[in-house]
Amino acid sequence: MYTPKVFEIESKDELFEFIEQWSFGDLVTTSEGELFVNHVPFVIDKEMNKIYGHFAIKNPQLALLEKAADLLVIFKGAYTYISPNWYVSQEMVPTWNFESVQVRGKAKLVSDGKLLTILEQLSEKHERLFENLWSLNNISESKINTMMKMIVGFEIDILTIKGKSKLSQNRSVEDRAGVISGLRAQNASMASIIADKMESGILP
Repeated sequence: MYTPKVFEIESKDELFEFIEQWSFGDLVTTSEGELFVNHVPFVIDKEMNKIYGHFAIKNPQLALLEKAADLLVIFKGAYTYISPNWYVSQEMVPTWNFESVQVRGKAKLVSDGKLLTILEQLSEKHERLFENLWSLNNISESKINTMMKMIVGFEIDILTIKGKSKLSQNRSVEDRAGVISGLRAQNASMASIIADKMESGILP
């Protein structure tokens, strides 16, 4: 990922927090010239420096996971178009503001016990947003056993992690203020997220 220094996320805590928030990642592997991409809900263990996910047992990427020549997980955050009309500066061109984190690592399949833990953590993380919480306890043991035969869990040791936060840091304060104003006027969730990040992290 091309990351000029001004856009680089340097804090490991911030990188991990980003993965925690934007945890639905694109898992990319290469093996003997074959490229595979699948979309995976991940959970992160910050202390162990690992991320965990699961695949359907029939997913062809599964057979290549442990022996992949290269493995990359892309976590994409909010993104939005930036109009040149929002700048004070003249002769500007369109661009995009966005945030993304990329992880390179090595994968290993996990036991059924660990897979069950992964599933529990996934449901707990996302169900906490709702008033009536669902959990694996809501379904029968036989249903869980049937489900567990259809999926496989895996862990990825994080070898390198890089983050990019492109939020107009290379523009003047006046231009950044104009971008924030333009984003606020869009009344769109992605634009609002980027505007919030710009206000909290850039402007004095």
